[in-house]
Parts: sequence; structure tokens; C-alpha cells
Amino acid sequence: MEPTPPFPQQTGDPRTDASTPTYPDERARAERGQANLGAADPLDTSHPGPVLAYVRTPSGVSSENRTRSVWPRRLMLIIFVVFCMEVGIMLAVLPWKQVWTNNPMVLRMPSLRAFLGNYFVRGLFSGLGFVDLWIGFWEAVHYSED
Repeated sequence: MEPTPPFPQQTGDPRTDASTPTYPDERARAERGQANLGAADPLDTSHPGPVLAYVRTPSGVSSENRTRSVWPRRLMLIIFVVFCMEVGIMLAVLPWKQVWTNNPMVLRMPSLRAFLGNYFVRGLFSGLGFVDLWIGFWEAVHYSED
């Protein structure tokens, strides 16, 4: 077999033939039905052209194993979203209820009751609740299984 020329040879008349430049060995392989269309092994050096796309699936990972690994992530997402929603609703609503300042722990400490009764502190806790709601909502919407 003769060495491959450094540049491809043009086949046919470029004005009338729409074929692409090919190497001599590639043309012979194409005639035998063994043409390399770019999806071959990227380590194969017998074809000097570029490899257009090559996707290798992991040999030890079956589709069943991939499905099994998705469900724990989905379950953790559901638990996280429900937790964020519950805590967010509690923090957003509870500071404006009477329980916030009239519970046994706060009634024993008058300075803590005055601090928690301040509207700024109530708004701060409600704001944290809304942020927590937003985090749960954002995680649910932007979930992907990649």
C-alpha cells in the first residue's frame, strides 16, 4: 500500500462534480462499502480525517442502574422541596400570629418578648420565610437529571 499523500486529491471536475476531496485509500474503501463516515473509533489512525461525533456509553453501566441512581435524587429533591415549603410558610406566617409573642418561653423573658414583638424583627423572619419558599420553588423548577 502506498503512503497517504499530505493533501487530499480532488475527484472529478470541481465545477460539475459536487464530491468532496478524498484520499486514495478512502475511495477504495468506499467502493467496497467500508467507508469511514466519521463515527469510527477516535483512536483509529488509518483515516486521516476528523472524527465528527463519537459517543461512548459506559460499558459497566446499564440503563437499569442509571434508573436506580435517579430515584434517590428525585426522592431527596421532593423531601427538600417539601421541607423548604413548610419552613417557609411557618416563617412567613407565624411572626404575625399571637403565638409568636404569647407562648410559655417568651412570657418568661420580657426582653425577648419585646424584641420578637418588634415589627422589624417580624418582617425579618417573614422575609426569611419568603426566601425559603423561593429556594424550594426554584429547586423544584430547575431540577434536571443530568
